[in-house]
Amino acid sequence: INENSFGKMTEIKTITLPSSMKTIKKEAFKGSSKLRIVMLKEEISVECSDESVFDEVSSTFRLFVKDTNSITSLCNKNVIKYSEQASVGNYIHYVVTSTEEKTLVIYGMENMTETFTEGQQPWYDKEEIITKVEIDEDTMNIGSYAFAGMKSMKTISLPETMQRIGEYAFKESGIETITIPSSVQEIKENAFKHCKQLKSIIVEP
Repeated sequence: INENSFGKMTEIKTITLPSSMKTIKKEAFKGSSKLRIVMLKEEISVECSDESVFDEVSSTFRLFVKDTNSITSLCNKNVIKYSEQASVGNYIHYVVTSTEEKTLVIYGMENMTETFTEGQQPWYDKEEIITKVEIDEDTMNIGSYAFAGMKSMKTISLPETMQRIGEYAFKESGIETITIPSSVQEIKENAFKHCKQLKSIIVEP
């Protein structure tokens, strides 16, 4: 990626870089003030030519890299290693981090509107290791049964853009605490059915 290729492109929020990517030159993303997530999908080696590559991006910026990737220290701005990443359709993207506390990060969408089938959610095969869920900014809805049956999940972080939580969204999950943003307008019936570990629900005014 050449110098200033994405500089000051203020509407870009997420970018996925291909396996052909080898070098990111200085100030490539400088001034992309809404850029929150850059994803390196493949097991590749990337060199950042200058520390200014990710200057003036979002304060919540994260650079996701495969846990086997080689990446120079000049790229090391909020680098998070992941063990698995995938997409569901054209709009739901997620990663499972390689950190000690395994986190499911869902991003790149506005609405998770469909009804999932319990036990067949795209991330369910990692149910035993995922303890935390983070939903990226701009997401407005959580689909029905989205996290049902995920017994190892203890906490979830919801963005200030969240408006609706679907029915049975957390049914029989291991969730212990959740903060409901003031933006939420509707929580469908049985969203927290049989959440036996749930100790605290904080509803922001």
